[in-house]
Amino acid sequence: QTLSVATETDTSGRSVLLVATLSSLFEQTTPFNVQLADSEAMPRSVRFIDYDLDYQEVGGQVQWDFTEDPSSLSLTTHYMTYLGHYRHDTGYNRVPNPDTPDPTDFMNVFWETYTPIQDIVKAYSKDWNYANIPAETAFIPPSTHWFVYSSSALAESSTPGSSTIPDEFFVVRDPVFVDKDLDAGEIGGTISWTQHPTFAKVETYSVFLAADAAGIVRSQVGSSVAVGTTQVELPPEHVLEATGPNRFT
Repeated sequence: QTLSVATETDTSGRSVLLVATLSSLFEQTTPFNVQLADSEAMPRSVRFIDYDLDYQEVGGQVQWDFTEDPSSLSLTTHYMTYLGHYRHDTGYNRVPNPDTPDPTDFMNVFWETYTPIQDIVKAYSKDWNYANIPAETAFIPPSTHWFVYSSSALAESSTPGSSTIPDEFFVVRDPVFVDKDLDAGEIGGTISWTQHPTFAKVETYSVFLAADAAGIVRSQVGSSVAVGTTQVELPPEHVLEATGPNRFT
């Protein structure tokens, strides 16, 4: 015979499962007992580095450590990664006052919970301890965390490993263009800018002529330049069309 135990069954500190036979008269007094083995495979030390330098967009790699329990690890079939936030709930429960024998004496006990609320999901192999997050993944409040859940063949765990999401964004400072082409309708000259004091994740700068500040209908000016270079030259006699790109980004 087999007995199925529902997922998320609360053991409340109990560690033994008792199985007793029952006749039409009574239940046996010496049941068979099974020691419960509570498997726990929560991902450890979840971390994330954002390499997408746009505001409210993220990209990079979510990483985590496997559980140190080999028996629990062997039960893991895959990991689920979510972008989401914690819902903060609070309240009071009225419970009997343990400091008095009066059964009518109750006290208020404060409680609060942080419930993971998932927004997007990706599945990853049990052999991977990382998740690649594509650049330009929208990161819009209330999202605040990456959640990583381990899953078995039976169910997904209800307690995730988590990491806050540092939204790294970088804006070039003080861009300036000096037009040295003196012909009407044509431009040419130097586009320069001030290097941001924090640029550890920046590798190159690229300058574009675009139709608007968002970089729509853009074409690159020259080649990308390495960090430390703060200017690009636009060759003279570049025709500036009334309805074409007319803004540097």
